[in-house]
Amino acid sequence: MKATVQGFAIRDELTQDFEGTVKLIKSLGFDGYEMGMYFGEDHPKVQEEINKVVEMFGLMPGCVWSIEEAKQHLLYMREQGLTIESCHIFFGNAYDTLLEDYVAPMVEFARSYNIKQYVVSLVLSTWDETEQYVPMLKKVTAELEAKGIHLAYHNHDKEMRLTNEGITVLEKLLDSVPGLSLQPDIGWMAAGDGPIEEILTKYADRIYTVHYKDLLIEEWKKGNLQCTAIGAGDVDSLVVKKLMNKMPLMETAMIIDQDNAVSNMMDELKAGKDYIVREIMV
Repeated sequence: MKATVQGFAIRDELTQDFEGTVKLIKSLGFDGYEMGMYFGEDHPKVQEEINKVVEMFGLMPGCVWSIEEAKQHLLYMREQGLTIESCHIFFGNAYDTLLEDYVAPMVEFARSYNIKQYVVSLVLSTWDETEQYVPMLKKVTAELEAKGIHLAYHNHDKEMRLTNEGITVLEKLLDSVPGLSLQPDIGWMAAGDGPIEEILTKYADRIYTVHYKDLLIEEWKKGNLQCTAIGAGDVDSLVVKKLMNKMPLMETAMIIDQDNAVSNMMDELKAGKDYIVREIMV
């Protein structure tokens, strides 16, 4: 199993110096990378999201790629020794029920570049707003699985809210779309006071990758997202270890997804990677 970093953690560094950052990440001991890209560049809703991001950052962050950028960047990263198996689809909400229109290019890209899993994240708080996505997710999941490609849902804290059935929105979604995989973000689960071990146990056979995020919970409750190196905050990342043998994990399953840093991002990523290798991957 290879220690992996999610592109969002190093978005600024990739924007400033893509090739240098790739080499630095490799030198820190990371052997895997989880990429991010978008399809439907010409669709009005997708373009609207692109414009919002560009307005926010001044340019598109170096971790978010169009199809043509992805082809170039992915090959360079692999040449530097990074394994890439999983891909986040950015601007998930822009697609509404339209993601199914992009299954063909998703399959083509995955087959051409050996991508095993696509990940979506819609940041949903209630079942009423979540339910509208179920038909689309069922259709896309089935079509991708028929081609040997997984579609996974990445949770945030909001999906930890309870439905009328007394289960979380995330559980209700996964129960409603049986083929949908889960990419649990342990940090967001903790921030949302979710039943982490219960969810991991319930859906263990549908987990191919895990996102590690550590943060200061009390700061989060005050409205301040302050991430730390994995193992240095208030999140119990070790909960994954006892269930790993029940998960069909990919080679790049152990993924650090750190939104910001207390001090230096690269130092904290290395510390977090060392913690995962030492405490979880053994």
